[in-house]
Amino acid sequence: MKTASIAKVVIDLQKQSLDNFFDAWIISQDLAEKTARVWAKQMGINEKVHEFSDRWRTVIDQERDDTRKRLHEGLKSMENYFIGLEQKMPSENLSNHPTE
Repeated sequence: MKTASIAKVVIDLQKQSLDNFFDAWIISQDLAEKTARVWAKQMGINEKVHEFSDRWRTVIDQERDDTRKRLHEGLKSMENYFIGLEQKMPSENLSNHPTE
């Protein structure tokens, strides 16, 4: 297997792991928000607090999505680096090597 192929497999595994992590993070955040809303409603917290928490949640969600995007861009750059590195390296041709 060539270096770029191995690197691509490893990077794809990292991408999938990151996606799984972010998906789990989103699920846990959504559940925590739902629970907090129920508690806030039961405690009688006013609408201004709800508006503030909605704005805060929007910022957090946007930053989380931006972070995911940046990580994927970084992994894509690594993948392109290894592809370029492999193109610069001479290919290994076993037929040119003498056999013993």
